[in-house]
Amino acid sequence: MQDGGTSPSIAAQALTARGYTLPSLVQSLRTGVTPNGDVFGGSMAEVVHGSTKFLLTDHLEDMATYLLDLNAL
Repeated sequence: MQDGGTSPSIAAQALTARGYTLPSLVQSLRTGVTPNGDVFGGSMAEVVHGSTKFLLTDHLEDMATYLLDLNAL
């Protein structure tokens, strides 16, 4: 990240450890609000506000399913 910060892991195990389920990940990609009530910052906030909030629910569910199923690969 430009400011020297780090991005959290999006590995399936890391996502589930942070409380993400399929519905909550879909909701986060739509709103930018995480399961614990925090909000996405930096570039990810831009992604939500300029892109993912406009996607169809089916497409967000596909993305969330892929991210949460990465352990199976």
